[in-house]
Amino acid sequence: MSLADDHARLNDQRADYARAAVKAYEDAVYAGPLDAMTEAANTVTDLLCDLRHYLDRHPEYGTFAAAVDQSQTHYDAETGGEE
Repeated sequence: MSLADDHARLNDQRADYARAAVKAYEDAVYAGPLDAMTEAANTVTDLLCDLRHYLDRHPEYGTFAAAVDQSQTHYDAETGGEE
């Protein structure tokens, strides 16, 4: 397996972790099935908003802005800066 293949496999795994988090959030928040793509995008937006509320109440985890900045650094390292 090449290094590029290994990175792709790891990033697929990371995307699966995020999918599981989004699914768990959907299950916790929404009562019925979601309405296709618009609702799916709203789910991620709502989750990010709720994470802001959470971090406001739990400063030991840092600020939302710091988490976003750090996540970009991690993403760039994990993808070679390619989106």
